[in-house]
Amino acid sequence: MVVLLVLVSVAVLFAFVYPTRTYFGQRRTVVEAERRLEVLESHAQELRRENARLGRDAEVEWRAREDFGMVRPGETPYVLVPAPPPTLP
Repeated sequence: MVVLLVLVSVAVLFAFVYPTRTYFGQRRTVVEAERRLEVLESHAQELRRENARLGRDAEVEWRAREDFGMVRPGETPYVLVPAPPPTLP
């Protein structure tokens, strides 16, 4: 009788507890994946906005002037040179 009770208890554990534990583990994994997806979608949206901004002519011209020192034909470029550091006597 005791052996039968132990066998039934083990069967109940395998039939209900293990699948329930597995379900909660999978649910936690799904929730974490959904959070990560939200972060990635937000980042993708930011990249789309930046891509649209960088595609405009005014932004391209500004970048060419600021980053590469380019000028339009006929313009005179000026470069500010920092003062040399003071020397000690």
